[in-house]
Order: sequence, then structure tokens, then C-alpha cells
Amino acid sequence: MPVAFRSVGARLKADLSSAGSTQFVTMPAGHAAGDLLLLVLAYDTNTGPTSEPAGWTLLSKASAGRMSSSSLYARVQTRMYYRVATGVTAPAAFVFSKAPWPEGSPYVLGFCVAYSGVDPAGPIEKFAATGTAGTASAQAHPQLTTVADGDWLVSLRTGAAAGARSTTIAGGTNTKRVDDTDGFGELFAALYDSDSTLVPGAQAVRTTFATGGDGLCVGGSTMWSLALKPVTPAAIALPPAAAVAATAYDASVVADPGGWDLCGDSGLPRYMFTVDWAGDGPGRLAGSVLNPNPYFHGGLAGWDVSGGTLDVADAGGVRALRVTPSGRNTVISAFQKDPLPSGSMVPGRTYRVYAWLYSPAGWSDLRAVLDWYDASGVQTGTAPSTAIAVPAGTWTLVTSGGVAPAGTASGRIRLRQGGSTLPAVSDVFYAWGAVLVDESTGGVLLYPAPDEDVTGDIVSDVALSYGRDQERQFSPSSVGSASFTLDNTHRRYSPENAGGPLHGDLDPARAMSAAVTFNGRAYSLFTGRADDFEVHVDFGDRTAGFTFLDGLGGLAGVKLSTAVYSSRHTGDLVHTVLDLAGWSGGRDIDPGASVVRHWWLEGTDALSALHDLVKSEGPPAVAYVAPDGTFVFRDRHHRMLRQASLTSRATFTAGALGDCAADGPADGYSFTKPFTYSHGWRDIVNRVEFDVEEREPASALEVVWSDESTYSLAPGQSVDLVVNASEPFVGAVLPVLGTDVAYFSSGGGVPSLQLNRRSGASATLTVRAVGGPVEVSYLQLRARPLAVRRTVKVALSDPGSVGRHGERTYPDSAPWASPADAEAIANMVLLHYARRRPTVQLRVTSSDPAHFVQVVQRTVSDRIRIVNAEMGLDADFFVERVAHTIQRFNAAGRPPVHSVVLGCERDLLVPENVFTFDQRGAGFDQGVFDLTVADAADEVFVFDDPVQGQFDVGKLGT
Repeated sequence: MPVAFRSVGARLKADLSSAGSTQFVTMPAGHAAGDLLLLVLAYDTNTGPTSEPAGWTLLSKASAGRMSSSSLYARVQTRMYYRVATGVTAPAAFVFSKAPWPEGSPYVLGFCVAYSGVDPAGPIEKFAATGTAGTASAQAHPQLTTVADGDWLVSLRTGAAAGARSTTIAGGTNTKRVDDTDGFGELFAALYDSDSTLVPGAQAVRTTFATGGDGLCVGGSTMWSLALKPVTPAAIALPPAAAVAATAYDASVVADPGGWDLCGDSGLPRYMFTVDWAGDGPGRLAGSVLNPNPYFHGGLAGWDVSGGTLDVADAGGVRALRVTPSGRNTVISAFQKDPLPSGSMVPGRTYRVYAWLYSPAGWSDLRAVLDWYDASGVQTGTAPSTAIAVPAGTWTLVTSGGVAPAGTASGRIRLRQGGSTLPAVSDVFYAWGAVLVDESTGGVLLYPAPDEDVTGDIVSDVALSYGRDQERQFSPSSVGSASFTLDNTHRRYSPENAGGPLHGDLDPARAMSAAVTFNGRAYSLFTGRADDFEVHVDFGDRTAGFTFLDGLGGLAGVKLSTAVYSSRHTGDLVHTVLDLAGWSGGRDIDPGASVVRHWWLEGTDALSALHDLVKSEGPPAVAYVAPDGTFVFRDRHHRMLRQASLTSRATFTAGALGDCAADGPADGYSFTKPFTYSHGWRDIVNRVEFDVEEREPASALEVVWSDESTYSLAPGQSVDLVVNASEPFVGAVLPVLGTDVAYFSSGGGVPSLQLNRRSGASATLTVRAVGGPVEVSYLQLRARPLAVRRTVKVALSDPGSVGRHGERTYPDSAPWASPADAEAIANMVLLHYARRRPTVQLRVTSSDPAHFVQVVQRTVSDRIRIVNAEMGLDADFFVERVAHTIQRFNAAGRPPVHSVVLGCERDLLVPENVFTFDQRGAGFDQGVFDLTVADAADEVFVFDDPVQGQFDVGKLGT
């Protein structure tokens, strides 16, 4: 997929002398998960942000000079941030210091631009930036020599000048994407890109020209050049005879993929299951692991030692690498036998090594060191490292690293034991989780403390599931779950064992994470919290069985009370629910198609509130927690907008029974039994009825609550009164003494009143005695009740379906939908369910690397094609539910037995005789006005589109 410009967000233009110190840069409209987001921030170097935005990586900074010696003139600095989009649309927040002013300039200019088709593992191949204090109009941008085929070149210029500027560019092909040159706060910015793919090699130098204003760039300029790398097919590691091609998002078999038994242990997936027993947060790292065998599951494979010996042994209940000194008064180092292959590391990128180290007696100088190597395999240097004193009997995280210097092509880990006193034979140390991480790839890795990794204790199958509770679009979301059984012969998981390492930490709600890594890429399998566990103490069964629930489970017990929110999209309200419930995980939330006129909660739990918002969107809207812990909300239009739902991700094929001619599927991936099929007759819906209540606030204030109780308050004493109204209200006013409050005071005291909010179905009124004792005998609250003014009945049916199948009524409601949205939902339900839609449960097993990738990648709302020759089935389906079972993992030299059951519902059937103006047999009363493509923007007839506006090309929808 080639690189392409997506969009640019609204500009941040802030005068911080009058605006707040916190400013936000909004995200580009329409950007999608996987896009590269570049964020540009220009400001005076006298101030600048005091914090970096969460989730963003600072690419670099470039500073300009200024021609005037006066400190009143801006000296522009530009920061460039980047991230690979995950679908989260929250703006980037910056906090600025105002202390240096009035010197310098208080202005800030920022924006974010999105590009699609970039390589998520390394979206920016190269970049360079320069700054100048010169006033010349023409400024040359750094020249880049690119390596990848199909790069795009981005050229950015920022600066400061009095008055508006005008910019142009010369050299190569260029299209202007940002033209912020109106002279706001003396700052200007212009961004161009090549708008076409480039061949590798030295790229033409771009020169920008800035003219206009007073002709003086008093704050100088910064000039940037960036090469954006496109997505390129990445081969899955297989034997020479195999040929499986994969992109970053999907895999397709192009030839016989070969078997796992040919791949060797180093090419097998590695699973990890962790529980945060201490409750101090799950361990994670940003990036991808480059080195093999970091956890020593493969024994000593790939590791060597100088000044001692190596073996694998138990340390504090953890199977780890043991390093035993020779006792010859020398520094001891355990290291990778060979550096990584040449080209694995790139100059200018940030790399770090991490290792958990353990010393039974304690040691003053243990280090995890990163050595740099050039393309010839010659060591060129070592990243800075610091001596770490590791306490006795305590696993300690040790790290070092930095930016790879020029000429770096490879590297390796070295675990070093030294110090002023050299180790004796008895001064052994242990290592676990020795990883070399490329932080530029943008991935997230599980990296727990050694005692949090429970993988080696699992003695059962592992079950993981999420999505809907059935294979239907209108089925509600189910709480994701996981379960496994742990070996407890060591009594580690016995909560009453006072001598156990986890005593006091075996509490409910401990965080659990599961992931599998293959070919350097980590795939999340589950993120949740412990729900329950059962300890078995029979002689033949000394185990502990654990069950876990994902983040939806935690929302079920959170009761919410809110103010009234007006005219909000459902996606906004989902954010509100999560905010009030204290959701701290990631979010991937669609804006929502339904607009809620008035919304509030009173005593409703957060999970029920979310279910009601999903119902108010209608099918195929869904809310669930993804395996990586991200809360996902998809509105009813998402399958018409997201690529994963528009085009099939994979084809799964089974031949006819008794057909022995074919060895495996002729087209696509195979699936195994059981394969279940439901024809869908019982789920037909041909009538939809909604009673929609329309509420409007009263035109005048009314008494919505009163209390005739007597409250005697001493001076300074206060009481909190809960205001419960019979109807939700808006515009509440603070009670007025004499009008809303009756009181008596013998000592000159008066009641002081505070109201915690002005709308909702309830509020808290605080009454405090000020200046003396107070006796309050009456209180009332006036507000504008939000009463039901009328109830609109929305009723639609499909007479043809009713005649064939009898009346089948939609079982759900749309509690927050407006009449217009209720009608849209009703139409959508009838469109989808007035005729039967089959469902299947499809089981796919990791029989080879290509099938493994499908097992771990397929998720809710993915479109897949299913072919079953025995049934005559060949159609597209949507994934509605995902259930994993892992029966064997991390077995040396043996592939995993990892299967997934995909609960799927068939896509809509498209009539073949769509109404066509000039086709015989498809005219009036012959062709149909096709409802199934009515919302498909790339298929409906469009009059002013040169392609879709042609007869027999665009379909006429309704």
C-alpha cells in the first residue's frame, strides 16, 4: 500500500499571555488506526512546553536564531512528535511555562497531519532538520538519501516574521498541505510533501521561499526533511521451500507454507501470561524485542560467558540464567554469542537493553550493557551504563542504552558483573528477561517482574474470549473472560501459606495480561483482572484454578450519577461514562451516529449505561474490550467505513466430504471441526416498535424538591442534603434566603448554601452555619424540570417478511434515541433481519505459521470469506465473537496448539437485479431499489461522480 496524505487537523494558535497554560492540538479528521501522525509545535525558546504529550514520541527539536539582539523578538524552536494512530482521537495536551514573559514571544503554533500507508514498524526512514538566523527568503532543506522504494518526502518550514508571509517551494514534486502564514504572533509554518512515490537514492534538495511581511525573519527559520516509509510485505520466517507473505496487518498464503516442525525452536511463538500480584501496575515496554531467547526458555541457546560458567537454575522461584564466576579475579560477562544480523539496527534510533538480575548475597556493580557493531561485525562502542547495586535476594531491573551512533548496523547484550572487589566463585548472579528493544517500532510488550510470570506454572488449557455473547449483530456485548489452572505443588498460590512468596498479595482484582510474540511482533491475547480462584489440596490435585474478567467486568459495579448532557453524540457519552467510572486504559471510540437530545444517569451502573448507548445506536454497533485492554466502541456505521469490514481479511475453505483429491484448501486457509451452522430463521425480525419520549425543559423555574425537616447547626457546622427530584432538571438556582430557605438564628448566624451541580436527577446541597448557630426549618430547590412533553411511536415493518414468516418483533429498545435515530435504527434492523441471516462457528487452528497469524489477528467486525463445499456455502461473514483455546505453548521444539473459534454472521445478500436504467429486465417493476447498498458509499449511484455516476456502474439505492 503506497503512502498517501490523509488530512490535517485544526491549527492551535494561542497567545499564552492571555490564554491558559494548557493548550491542545487536535487530531486530523478522518484519520484511521495505522496512520502516521506528525505533530508540529512552534514557539519561542524562552518558554516552551514543560511536559510531553502522553503517547507521543519526540522525533527531534530544531532551533532558529534571531537577527535582532533584543530579547523581545522570538527565537523560534520547533518540535516534531510522531505516533502510529490507534484510533484514539483525543487531542495532544501541552503545558507551557509563562514565567519568562514579557521577554520573548507568548505565541504558540501547532498542528497535526496524518499519512496513511506508512510502515507501522518504522514509519520514518530518515529525517534531518536545520535552523538559521538569516533573513534570506530562500532556505535549503537538508538533503536525504533514501533506501526504501516508494518513500514520500515531507518538507516543513517554520519561522517568525512580522506580518503575513507567503511561501513557495522548488525542487522535485511538491504539494502544499499546510499554509499557516498569516503572521499570527509572528509565527508561520508551511508543510509540503512529494505527493508521489520516490525511487531510492539521493533526493532532490527542496528550497522554500518565504516572502512578504516586513521582509525580516526576526526569529529565523527551521527547515525539516522527512522520508516516510511505506508498508512493505514482510516474510514470515519459514524454511527455504516455504513462501508465506504477510503485511503488517494480514497474511495470505501464496504457496505451501510448510510445517512448524521445520522452523526450529527459535522460530516458534513465545507465550507469556502475567499476573500483577503486588498491584503496582503491569510491566510493559514500548517497542519490539530484537534478540532471541531472552527468557532462556531455550536453555543456553545463543548465550556465552567470559570469566565463568553458565547454566539454567532456579532463583527465588524463577527459572533463570545462572552465571558462576571462575574466581580468577576478573570481571564476569554473560553475553549473546553473536551480534544481531547486520542491518538489524539503524543509526539515529533509540535502543535499550533491560534485564532482571538477582544476586543471592547482593552485589555492588551489576550492569546490562549494550554494545554497538558495524556492518562488518566489528564492535564500535558501548552505550553508557551505570553500576547498579543489587540487594541480596531481590530481583532488580537493570537497564541502559541510547541512540545508535553513525555506522551502527548491529548490537548485542552483555550482562556484566564487576566492581572494586572482583567476584569469587560463590558470588553467583542470575538473569531473566534480558531483552534488546527497538523503541521506534511503536509496539507494546509485556515485560513483567520475574515473579509475575506464571507461564511456566500453567498446567491446563487456556481459554480466552471476548465480543458479543452470541453470533448476532443485535446480541449484547459479553464481559471478556479468561481461565487457566496453575501448578501449586510449591504452595505458591495458597493464600494461607504465610511463608509463601505471594502471601498477602493473593487478592482479587489483580491485573492479568497475556500475549504471544512471533517474528518480533507481540500479539495481545487478553487484559483483565482476577475474578476468583480455587485452591485444590488433594494429593492428586495440588493446583489453583483462576478465572479473569476484562475491563467490562469492572464497570458493572460502578454506580453513576450525572448532570444532564444535551445534544451529544453517543461516542461523546461513552467517553463520559468511562471518565466517570475512572477508566484508565486505552480507548478506541467512534463518534456515534445517534445524537442524544438529553442524557443523564442516576444510580445506573457503568456497564448498563454503555449497553443502553449501544442499543441507542442500533446494530451493528458494539462495545467491548480488546485483547490489549483498549475499550472499543463502534457505531452503527463502522462497517461501512473501516477497511477491515469493507474487504475480506482472509478466506477459509473446506472441501466436500469424501473428497480426498485435494490436500488442504484450494483457496485460502483451512478450518477444522466442529463447524456449526445456524440458518437464522429463529432470528428473523420484521417489525420494530420504539416508544420515544421527547423531553423539553420547562419555560420557567419550578420547585423540584423540598424538605420540611429541621436542621440545627452550630457555628461552622454543615450538613449535606441529597436532592432527589421526581424528574431530571436543568438550570437549578442556588436557594435564596427567605424565598427558598426558612431559618431562625438567635445569635446572628445565617445559612450558607452550596450546590454541587445545576442539573441531573439529583444533586447535593450543602448547608453551613456562618456567624452563629442556625436552625433551618424549610428548604426547597428551584430548577427547570426536564419533563416528557410527548411520546412518539416509531413503528416499521416488512410486510413481505411478515407474510412469509409471521410477525417477529425486535426484542430490544433504543432508550436514548431521538425519533429520527429510532427510525434509522428500525430501518437498519429490518434491512439486516427481515430475511434470514445464517451464523456459523468456525474453528481455525495454528497448524502452520500462516494459520497462526490468522488465529491471533482476527477480531470483532473483521470481514472474512467462508467456503464450505459440502454445504454449498461461499459468502462473506462478519466476526462477532472470538474465543481462543491454547493447549500447548512454549514447548521446546514443538509448535503451539492454539485455536480460535470465530462466531460469525453472514453479510447481507445483494440482489443481482438491481434497478438499472438502460438494462432490459432490470427496469421498473423488474429491478429492485437495492436496500443492501443504500449506505455503501462506494457503490451507490452518484450523479456528479465520473465513475459512480455511469449507468451500470453506480447502484441506485434508497
